[in-house]
Amino acid sequence: MAVMHDITERKAMERQLRDSELRLRTLIEQSPLAIQIVDPGGRTTSVNQAWQKLWGVPLDALAGYNLLEDRQLHDKGLMPGIRAAFAGSSAATSVIEYDRAGTPGVAGQAGKLYVRTIAFPSKGSDGRLSEVVLVQEDVTAMHQAERELERHRHHLERLVEERTQELSQAKVAAEAASVAKSAFLANMSHEIRTPLNAITGMAHVIRRAGLTPLQAEHMGKLEAAGKHLLGIIDAVLELSKIEAGKFALDETPVSIGALLANITAMLHEQVQAKGLALSTEIGQVPATLLGDATRLQQALLNYATNAVKFTHHGHIALRVVCVEQDEHAVLLRFEVQDSGIGIEREALGRLFGAFEQADSSTTRKYGGTGLGLAITRKFAQLMGGDAGATSTPGVGSTFWFTARLKKGGGPAAGERAPVPGQAEQALAAYHRGTRVLLVEDEPINQEITQMSLEDVGLQPSTAGNGLQALRMAETDDYALILMDVQMPEMDGFEAARAIRKLPGHLHTPIVAMTANAFEEDRQACLAAGMNDFVPKPVAPERLYQTLLHWLQRRAPGA
Repeated sequence: MAVMHDITERKAMERQLRDSELRLRTLIEQSPLAIQIVDPGGRTTSVNQAWQKLWGVPLDALAGYNLLEDRQLHDKGLMPGIRAAFAGSSAATSVIEYDRAGTPGVAGQAGKLYVRTIAFPSKGSDGRLSEVVLVQEDVTAMHQAERELERHRHHLERLVEERTQELSQAKVAAEAASVAKSAFLANMSHEIRTPLNAITGMAHVIRRAGLTPLQAEHMGKLEAAGKHLLGIIDAVLELSKIEAGKFALDETPVSIGALLANITAMLHEQVQAKGLALSTEIGQVPATLLGDATRLQQALLNYATNAVKFTHHGHIALRVVCVEQDEHAVLLRFEVQDSGIGIEREALGRLFGAFEQADSSTTRKYGGTGLGLAITRKFAQLMGGDAGATSTPGVGSTFWFTARLKKGGGPAAGERAPVPGQAEQALAAYHRGTRVLLVEDEPINQEITQMSLEDVGLQPSTAGNGLQALRMAETDDYALILMDVQMPEMDGFEAARAIRKLPGHLHTPIVAMTANAFEEDRQACLAAGMNDFVPKPVAPERLYQTLLHWLQRRAPGA
């Protein structure tokens, strides 16, 4: 009797199982990752070639090694995670610095390396733990690269911190230098303007006392030298302010017609003396615009004054035309054309730099600092335009600048040049005997200003410092107070604030009369409760206009 069973399917399954085991062994053996298989008791049953290469030992060398007794794993705190894998609950991943020479009972290669290990349980079909698989990878190079990167990062952070600190120190130093420069310029302005005020003031007093023709000629030269010196001081300070970014433009109504009328009036005597023809031309320009009328006039006057200086015969023309416009603003082009000596082409590019002229002979023959054109270009750029020139030697030159002005604004009042002597006559006629308080610590300037006030019939009282002025204001009533700023015991700012608190002096006009001529000085005076600002050296006509303005506001019936 024979019993036969069809085992084709079983044989096929056995073959598939062998193939599967072969593929698995091949994968394990050829894997670039080190694989170690450990039984539940901690004994290593199998390793692949990558593992033997990583640790430098064959499988036979592990006969006396028990993973669960490895002191390095205990010391580095990784044993709890590994025991969890042996308990079959979870996989554990770790990266440690492992010393191959420290492996107990294993005679392998010496040396340290960083190893990433993943330990996970392998269970049988019945769900029981059959073995634990450790997949390991040498990450020494990666770890070293990370450490090197970290070192570079810290080094870079240190460099950035050092550089930031250097830049911060440089910024502080630059700001300190800027403050020191501003303080120096302000101090120099004050120190120069104070004696210059005495010089020009005394010249005015002497001229009013009566002079012979020769003395009058000499006095005229003295006054011209004083004006020239003041012009240099103003130009240097103005350019310094612009370059420091501390220059602010005004925005007031501008009348182009009044502006050109002012300039022609200022140049009238010089033009007549040289026998030149002066003409003006205005294109289609709105009647009133908004801008800085003072700087526009200063810029155009720079051009016109140079034209008169360098033109010996012929004509000078002042033109203003509209280049472009929209509903909000216009771009105007201001031109001054002359028939003067002209400028070489290679010198034109240098003209608008600070302290530059066409050549050194120009300075020797005609004088000047070379600041006027530089300031004109700065003004134009601040107003959204630019400046330039064209010229032909022996034929003449055309200097131009553009400026963008806003449309609108009310009447441009107060722009027309005042009639000389008008304010002086009005003071003498309507305010004779009016009591004013003059606060000035410099004796010569006090004397000169006092004489100028008495010349128009005002009745001045004098104080040598702010504290004395405060005491006088407490006991007497004054229609107006002229206040110096830098004084001993109590300065003008403190004195003005204190006087404002006195009964009856809340609205008394206080006019600062100071050698501190910066815009921030003017703002500081206004912030201290003063009404107006007259910089030194004080031109008598400017002083009289200011006095007349505030005395009329105090007593409008006059």
